[in-house]
Amino acid sequence: MIHSLAGGELKEYSRFDVAKVEYLDTQERAFALVACPNIAENDLVIIDFNGQEREARVLRVDKNVYEQNFPISVKRLKKIVRKV
Repeated sequence: MIHSLAGGELKEYSRFDVAKVEYLDTQERAFALVACPNIAENDLVIIDFNGQEREARVLRVDKNVYEQNFPISVKRLKKIVRKV
């Protein structure tokens, strides 16, 4: 059965800024959601990591990423809190 005829609603996807970061303490790389303005490549930032703050270096910033095309769920991404 077609989804729209079943009474459901289609999800509206958003766009986000996403940064690839490298944690300074472990050299582990990950993606993080950019939640503060003016984040650029090579900035040192603080990331909220399950209630703890970790420092990381920004390797790359991807602007205006469409949520549906990003391979990781936005809900699972850690957030950049501020610059150091």
